[in-house]
Amino acid sequence: MRLARVGLAVVGVLVLVAVVGFLLGAFSVPSAGVADQGDWGEVSENRTEIVTTVWVDNPNPLVSVLGSDLDLEYDLALNGVDLAAGEREGLSIERGNQTREFTTELRNDRIRAWWVEYVRTNETVDADVQATIGTRAGFRRASYTVERNATFLENESPMIDAMTEAVNETEGSYPSAAPVYEVRDARAEWGTVNRTRTLVHFRFTVYNPSSVPVPAAPEGISATVRVNDVELLRTEGQAYELSGVDRDEVIPPGESREYTVTLRIDNERIDDWFRSHVRQDERTDLEVDFQATVRNPLTGDAVGLPPGGVTYTCEMQTAIFVDGAESGTTCGSGGGVGTPDTDLGAAPTPDVDLGATPASTATVGTAPRVGDGDASAGRPSAGESRP
Repeated sequence: MRLARVGLAVVGVLVLVAVVGFLLGAFSVPSAGVADQGDWGEVSENRTEIVTTVWVDNPNPLVSVLGSDLDLEYDLALNGVDLAAGEREGLSIERGNQTREFTTELRNDRIRAWWVEYVRTNETVDADVQATIGTRAGFRRASYTVERNATFLENESPMIDAMTEAVNETEGSYPSAAPVYEVRDARAEWGTVNRTRTLVHFRFTVYNPSSVPVPAAPEGISATVRVNDVELLRTEGQAYELSGVDRDEVIPPGESREYTVTLRIDNERIDDWFRSHVRQDERTDLEVDFQATVRNPLTGDAVGLPPGGVTYTCEMQTAIFVDGAESGTTCGSGGGVGTPDTDLGAAPTPDVDLGATPASTATVGTAPRVGDGDASAGRPSAGESRP
């Protein structure tokens, strides 16, 4: 009985010390921060993970008496579209320094909504992260909110630039020995975009240097756009919209015409491309094939613009959650006609489960990584913590 009384007395003293400690400010609220704001985790058709590592320093010796816990919230928006959000409350923490990993699921069903804004902002990527870490010791609490934003591919338009470079190869006179058709200007522009489809306008200025009328419009168009081997666009023959001239219109000798060929991207494939971009450490290899066909009025032969067609290749890189990567692109100025360009380094092997492996380094343009170091906070999802 005497030992029991002594034990109860000791417990009572500890509780009293804890209470007095709180009243006198002897016990501190645990401090917390972010060791790694985010890495891409599991990537599948239905699930894309963001993994965040949080550090906590709990100096209180009487954790079992006082009780200490951790709350986290996390939000990611790209171009103003909320793509990921999660929260976790009441996570118990031990005494001393420790780290926790948490996962937040990116909403794959919102990727097409982001694509709409991506095209409308001329392919600039604005990434915004807001994170809040809350800690508690007894009745005392502290909260830390961090906001971080970064912009990638500003003043760069890799996809439309790749299409422009491909169609630029149609410029010139055909046939070269006795010209009957001359393309003086050719370029690509984004058209209207919504959740289901994206329009691309290919604009041409053509001139008739011959002594006979020539067709104003092409007889056929062959075009393909691939991103990481995901086919976003394919057109053959006359499966396109024509404006500026009629399909049977001719250009008199010495005159020119301007016309627009409009092709359509089916946005159902955008989700596939986004996941492939993440799997390849936020890198995309672009390939554009293009050829127009006109009819020579003197011989009746079909003339390819250019003969044999053209293949243009280039690369783009972002650095939202990839350590050590630099955002940039070789499209437009550094891409290649007919052969792959390698200015951004060799593409990494795709892997469904991505960790914190550094990406290959881009050489064109730079942008800060979103939320690097302790300055940013990551939020666990309502799902999972990994001690």
